Amino acid sequence: MEPISLTGVRILVSASSGLGLAMSEALLRAGASVALAARQSSKLDSEVKRLVDVGYDAHKLPMDVRSEDSVSDAVTWVRETWGSLDVLVNNAGIGMRTVNPRFMVEPLPFYEVTPDGFRDVIDTNLTYYFLVARGFAPMMVAQGHGKIINISMNHATMRRGVLSRMGRLVPGRSPCRTLWRKICCRTGLRSICCYRAVQRKPA
Repeated sequence: MEPISLTGVRILVSASSGLGLAMSEALLRAGASVALAARQSSKLDSEVKRLVDVGYDAHKLPMDVRSEDSVSDAVTWVRETWGSLDVLVNNAGIGMRTVNPRFMVEPLPFYEVTPDGFRDVIDTNLTYYFLVARGFAPMMVAQGHGKIINISMNHATMRRGVLSRMGRLVPGRSPCRTLWRKICCRTGLRSICCYRAVQRKPA
């Protein structure tokens, strides 16, 4: 199969580690220009520097997906630096470890989760879908094209044992994705949802 060329394609990925970083590297290898968006940190600095040093067109874009002002600043950066955006990859998220570091062996009942911990999970894993898509969609509508790719866990994974505490996010995300797909079809945009695959160990 011929390798895919993404030369000239401008992509913003919520990334500084893990899956987001891996996707960013693959897109860069295919020739895309990629802005790695995440909260400012030494990790973001070092990863973008590493990618630039090997010749990729990688850019650091500090963005707190929970903040309207931060998202607005990121939109301004894209508009002033690139002038347009072809693909937005919504990949930000935090897991149960932020609520309970020992969730795999000592899962907490919901009533022992702190309100601040719950809000942090909801704001980072659900509200950001809206804030970031809302920020960049008008630019895509104005330019007449664009794709919004939302990364999520599948329903079966979210219902599994210790992860079921996060299952409340699935009902919230699903209507968003369905509604956005319908609206995007009317504007020339595409809204795509990709589910993380979880590899289970052999029995």
